[in-house]
Amino acid sequence: MSAPLLLIAAGGTGGHMFPAQALAEAMIARGWRVKLSTDARGARYAGGFPQAVQVVVSGSATFARGGVLAKLAVPFRILGGVLGATARMVIERPAVVVGFGGYPTIPALSAAFLTRRPRMIHEQNGVLGRVNKLFAPRVHKVACGTWPTTLPAGVVGEHTGNPVRAAVMERAGAGYIAPGDYPMSVVVIGGSQGARILSDVVPEAVARLPEGVYRELLIDRLALEVRMPASRLAQLLGLGQPPATTAASGRPARPAVAPTVSAGRGNLVRQAITLLVQHPQAARAVRDDGEL
Repeated sequence: MSAPLLLIAAGGTGGHMFPAQALAEAMIARGWRVKLSTDARGARYAGGFPQAVQVVVSGSATFARGGVLAKLAVPFRILGGVLGATARMVIERPAVVVGFGGYPTIPALSAAFLTRRPRMIHEQNGVLGRVNKLFAPRVHKVACGTWPTTLPAGVVGEHTGNPVRAAVMERAGAGYIAPGDYPMSVVVIGGSQGARILSDVVPEAVARLPEGVYRELLIDRLALEVRMPASRLAQLLGLGQPPATTAASGRPARPAVAPTVSAGRGNLVRQAITLLVQHPQAARAVRDDGEL
């Protein structure tokens, strides 16, 4: 007998996709099969999902973007996506369908409603998004990441919190290390309607940091580009090392999260790093040859 199938519907941006990824990781660990239904935009955020997750790109659209012709085509694109999702659902018969919001969830949740499959939604915010608000009265459960959550009349929600990915949970025991002469990371949390101010403010704020701190953040960013440990890259550039502590020992450890940086001006170190970021062939030379 095959393992039960969970169909996750999510799309749009990381605010919807990352909690969906966390659920996929948890259910695969429990022996379930997991399939992700999203759109082309959401698929760009699916790289962190476990390899066992099958990604299906379904047709969907939103009235929020595009010109008049694009908006006129929206109902037809959604209808095509619903018909395709319904045909697949009749064959695959998932044990449960879970929607995480965003217009790409419309086909899968509509198909689950039409075929009477067990279904639920998860809302990450205190106010339901448009799609989740549409489906909240038409699902069996509404999980809420924020509490209290404003829900339609007659809909009962359950406070579950927001699922957290394994990559984030692994750093839960990491302590704080003050800035110093070694590669460092900055985590920036935000999204959806509040994301633009982060894009405007954070790079400028980072660029105003003291020279040494700014340099180390760039080192950590470059380490991601060339896919090598930041400590090794720091050695190649003749920089210092972070304190040798680990979360497992209960002592502080340097966070291993992606930093947000601004590059393009400054001393020779900044310029060299910017050059490597902008030219992957140079970055590969650093990784392969171990020298600048």
